[in-house]
Amino acid sequence: MTDFDPSPDQAQALEEKDSPWEASSVANLVRWKASKVYFARLKVNGKLIRKSLQTKLFSEIGRATCRE
Repeated sequence: MTDFDPSPDQAQALEEKDSPWEASSVANLVRWKASKVYFARLKVNGKLIRKSLQTKLFSEIGRATCRE
């Protein structure tokens, strides 16, 4: 896995205290603060898409992505 290196705009957006999302150590992976569930974050045709990985454990992310 690669280290998360967000652009300055992304870092600022993810670090805002009002944001319901937490940044992770992996690129394109965020966690919803309220439920602690991890989401994949990607853009399709310029639109931001977040897909639930249906896990709260970072160690299970590889298994969660293999299920689909």
